[in-house]
Amino acid sequence: MGASPAMAEGEIVEPAPDATVTAPAETSAPEAPPAEAPPAEAPPAEAPPAPPVPAPEAPAAEQPAPEVPPAPAETSDAVDTPATESPVPAADVPPAPPYLRWNVADESGALVGDTSITVEGPRDDAVADDGNDSQWQGVLSSTVVDNSGQEGYAGSDLDPVAGSFLVKQLVSDTDANVTHDVAAAEHFRVRPAVAPEGLAVGEDAGWQELVSAGSADDAVTPVTLVPTPAPASAARVAPTDDPGIVALAAPPGAAAFGYYGRQSDNSNPTTWTFATSAPGKSQVLNLSTSIQTSGPNFNLALEFDRESQTGTNAWYIEYTIAPERWGPAASPAASQVPQPDRSQGGTVIYIHQQGNTIDVLRICTYTSIATYATIGANCVNLPASVVVQQTTHVKLLVPLNASTIGAPGCPPKLGSTAYVRATTGDDQLTGWGTPAELELGNYSTCGKIVI
Repeated sequence: MGASPAMAEGEIVEPAPDATVTAPAETSAPEAPPAEAPPAEAPPAEAPPAPPVPAPEAPAAEQPAPEVPPAPAETSDAVDTPATESPVPAADVPPAPPYLRWNVADESGALVGDTSITVEGPRDDAVADDGNDSQWQGVLSSTVVDNSGQEGYAGSDLDPVAGSFLVKQLVSDTDANVTHDVAAAEHFRVRPAVAPEGLAVGEDAGWQELVSAGSADDAVTPVTLVPTPAPASAARVAPTDDPGIVALAAPPGAAAFGYYGRQSDNSNPTTWTFATSAPGKSQVLNLSTSIQTSGPNFNLALEFDRESQTGTNAWYIEYTIAPERWGPAASPAASQVPQPDRSQGGTVIYIHQQGNTIDVLRICTYTSIATYATIGANCVNLPASVVVQQTTHVKLLVPLNASTIGAPGCPPKLGSTAYVRATTGDDQLTGWGTPAELELGNYSTCGKIVI
């Protein structure tokens, strides 16, 4: 009501229009409270900004997940990288020729690992081929162990596949400082020195010639392993009434080599027994022997393999007139050993080695077990020239004449059953190898009955 008198005062008629102006201001004024209401509701207004940040934007955060595909893409790139780096196996690429290359396989053609191969050569083509291996005398001999990828392999085989050989340099078995770099078109000969049980090695396997390759396209030479031949002595019957001699020479199941117990070579061979081990470097293998004629002259050829080419050792090769004998007869075949029958006499060749040189050679005769004990009285020294070859493979060629063993006879004093054994050098027996039969040919003047 007081306002109406203020309005009544005409003095403020001018202000009336102002009032009209203020009226709109009053209109805006009432709007101000609602504006204040929103500020009261401002907290909810702040709430909306919050929602956009969390959940709705979580899907957006999930959008990096689609970026995971690029990660596999990186994985595929990683796979491609080794592919591009596959040249790393370039180390498996064979060395460039020239080289010797061969595969060792059984009769079915399957590769055979765990072998060692003796390589001799190169062949001496300046020497005429006389059929007596003259072109191979004095050449380097090297035993190559198969490289099957085994850790620490340090041999000459550069092919890590079992049964497959690649050789660029040969190292002498007798002197590691003597080597030969393989050249193209050189001739070598090889034969197995070590092979799985039941497969022939050494003399039983025989030599195989091969030519070094001058091109990677040259064919790989196959070296085929054959089964070990049955001992020829296995079927021989001992024609004697001596109960100490077994009927079959080598009993079925007997070993190819082994060790004697602690017996003396001068002791009665029927007391010799089997042992499971022996001093080092005493293994002997692959004895072979024959009589060779040269006009009216006779030569005794003998060969065997030994475990090492160095050290102080001795080997005895004994020829008995009596047939081959094994024992003790009551023992299992695998525990029997060769027991020379000295009752009818025979001959012994003594080989002594000092360092890596065979320096003492004697050939001695005896007539019985009793005279074997004094055999030193019937010995002749042999010249070093009788050693034709000496590595881990020993080869001798002994002249049979009046100064050594005498003229042919019936039966000849030499004997026909050959035994090989190793000793410590002081007459103590160590290793033995399978006996061999010596074919006497014309050296025996005994008559024959042919049925």
